[in-house]
Amino acid sequence: MSQVEIILGPTNTGKTFYAFEQMFSYQSGVFGFPLRLLARENYDKACNLYPINQIALITGEEKIIPKDAKYFFCTVESMPEDFFEFVCVDEIQLAADYERGHIFTQRILYARGEQKTIFLGSTTMEEIIKELIPDVEIKFKNRFSELNFIGHKKIQNIKPRSAIIAFNLIGLYEIAEQIRSLKGGVALVAGALSPKTRNSQVKLYEDGEVDYIVATDAIGMGLNLNINQVYFSGLEKFDGKYTRPLSDMEVAQIAGRAGRYTKSGYFGSTLGAKFTNMEIVENVLAHRFEPVRKIFWRNHLLSFKSTYELTQSLKKQPTNQRLILKKDAEDQKFLFSILNNKKISSLLNSPESLQQLWDVCRIPDYQSISEEKHTSLLIEIFTELKNHNWLLTDLFLKKNIERLQDYSGSIDDLIYTLNETRIWLYITNQKQWIPNNSWVEQVKNIEDKLSEEIHQSLMQKFVDKNKSEVVQNLNISEKNISVSNHTYVMIKDEKIGVITGFKIFFDEKFNDILNNNYKKIIKEQISQNMTINVENFLSAPDESLILKPDFDDQGQFTNLYIAWGEANIGIVSKGNEILKPKISAIYDDNLINIEQADQILKKIETWFQNTFLQKVDLSILLGKYNSTPEERSFIFKLIENQYNFHQLNILDEFKQIEESKRKEIHSLNFRLGKNVIFNSELIRPELMKLKFYLWNIFYSENNNVDFYIPKDGNATLNAQSTLNLDLIKFLGFIFQNKLLIRIDIFNEFEKQLFKRENRGPFSLPMDLSNLLGIKKEKLIEILNERSYLVQEIEENDLLISKKITSNKKPTSKKSNKLAEKKNKKEKKSTPKKLFNNPFDQLKDIDAK
Repeated sequence: MSQVEIILGPTNTGKTFYAFEQMFSYQSGVFGFPLRLLARENYDKACNLYPINQIALITGEEKIIPKDAKYFFCTVESMPEDFFEFVCVDEIQLAADYERGHIFTQRILYARGEQKTIFLGSTTMEEIIKELIPDVEIKFKNRFSELNFIGHKKIQNIKPRSAIIAFNLIGLYEIAEQIRSLKGGVALVAGALSPKTRNSQVKLYEDGEVDYIVATDAIGMGLNLNINQVYFSGLEKFDGKYTRPLSDMEVAQIAGRAGRYTKSGYFGSTLGAKFTNMEIVENVLAHRFEPVRKIFWRNHLLSFKSTYELTQSLKKQPTNQRLILKKDAEDQKFLFSILNNKKISSLLNSPESLQQLWDVCRIPDYQSISEEKHTSLLIEIFTELKNHNWLLTDLFLKKNIERLQDYSGSIDDLIYTLNETRIWLYITNQKQWIPNNSWVEQVKNIEDKLSEEIHQSLMQKFVDKNKSEVVQNLNISEKNISVSNHTYVMIKDEKIGVITGFKIFFDEKFNDILNNNYKKIIKEQISQNMTINVENFLSAPDESLILKPDFDDQGQFTNLYIAWGEANIGIVSKGNEILKPKISAIYDDNLINIEQADQILKKIETWFQNTFLQKVDLSILLGKYNSTPEERSFIFKLIENQYNFHQLNILDEFKQIEESKRKEIHSLNFRLGKNVIFNSELIRPELMKLKFYLWNIFYSENNNVDFYIPKDGNATLNAQSTLNLDLIKFLGFIFQNKLLIRIDIFNEFEKQLFKRENRGPFSLPMDLSNLLGIKKEKLIEILNERSYLVQEIEENDLLISKKITSNKKPTSKKSNKLAEKKNKKEKKSTPKKLFNNPFDQLKDIDAK
């Protein structure tokens, strides 16, 4: 009779090691594990210690069974029911698991070695084991090392040799990306990965190429890694039916991965997770949990005499109140679905066909995407088997396996194909259907290639070796980050950036290495230093602020900044009107709080308003002149034309305003000529340039300032025909003969011409040439354009006079006839000359 031994205790008690050693003290043995990865890990360990021809591996996807095999490492589902001297089942508390519990319960109740049986698990199973296996020997093992709670940590503060736990693949990738960006590299462990990929990833960690692991909760099932700390990124999981909180036992199982042998381990939380219920922590540390009171069960003695007997045997109720009937196991759901298919039910004409269908329904759905899709595959396989004497043909296998050989796509695409490959690994390992071993080898090769592609993709995405080395050398942590002279950002003795204004600019060497997550850590750490910068700015005199326009390589305007010293601390952008722009502060919200940002903006807005806007926007000052229609009309024109414009006889309109009001308007720096009005302040180069910038901002244009505003204090500029005439007028220029003439100079030019014109013909006025800053030829061109006659009297001596323009209007034929009649009449009425007048001859003399 087999001796049954129950060994219960927390993680890191040596339970698995003890059972492993025990198995090899017998002539044969089988060891059942909860995961394929664990079975493979212990199989590899045994192959290194004992003759490989005696070691076998059986999982759903792999079967390595040497001819002389004596010791079998298996998943619990795949444990052969042959006779072995030794039998062991690990993690028996999974009998309470909703998805797989009935398999573990079956092993607890019926799996026995001829000489020795060992069940390993949590102390929560003590009570129920005593009832299910009376008089059983129960041993308890204590943890070799101490487990400690370290609370909540920011992810950037997690120390090396740590594992962060995620509860789905999406969370796994997101956390891995954060760790990669912060620490330079990370390894990934998940049940969805093949053993080869998992081993390659673990090797990165064990060899020290990366210092962090991101894993799913599969790590809690006994994967032995050199982990010092375990952090939970969440405290809920989807158990196949519901999303629910982790039980205290599940927390302990995962947290217990921290600390190997006698080295203490630590666990805590990070990111969005936080242990708010300290009772959970206390229970984990004391290993004090609610006992398992019921476990899942399903009848394993099935009848295949008929579909009715098969379904009834699956629905058979347990006799022990501790056992819960498992009603919707995956294989059972697929069976009932297929039995409802009339086409298939008609093929079930023998116990053998029912047995074959049941075996087909036990093909796992590793993809877990669509029950309908998997059911279709099962029907296709069963039909193929039925039509070919319960064998799968090479043609059928070739068609389905060849399409798996796609090694392209994203990590998710590769894992999708890998999971489908696992299904076909299970199928090709069924010797009763496929006697040809070559198909197993072919699918295994596909899995290996996919595994390598996934590993390389994970390496490429989540491991940056160069970056990892630099980041590790920097040793970025809160205590190592400082600011020197309120300017230089330091990590220990290394300068990594400069504080300019209210932002950090990282040195080119570190800009790519220090990604957003690292930069955020640094900014949070030095935000206190930024308070000094803000205080210095707020107390700084207005004279320390300047406007700082920005231009591209072609000299075209792009942006208008407000600078404090060398730092851009504000930007001018489009507002509701040209002269009412929007002002925004430039700062990093990781360095500056909302209150500080408001203070900075208020100072910038006040400075810009007082220094510039109140000088260029005179609408409020002029708005009070509205008591008479003449005032309103004139002021409207003034504002509408942005305070500088040219209009014939505008001076006459101005004189219609009451004299006292005219004097007030004059006091606002307005000057008038016969045909122009302008503001002497607004045509200063400083304000003219500001107006140029504001125009471009408002109309989203990128004009070249050198094309519109003369340099070196000049008043005129040779212009291009493509210039914007509205902008020219807005700035206060008159465009004439391809020349931009500042309006005050234009006014003076017209005034001087008018004086000379009233005195009669005059010599070419070279003083006006100097006034405009142009050559003689250009001045002559302008005078000609303005209807002046330029005549050369002597060499290099020109006489200027006003052309006499004819006011005759074209006449019609009718009016011509009337004129002829009038002339005839006048001739008739002309008195006859009684004598020759000697003065009449003077009319014919040309007195030029």
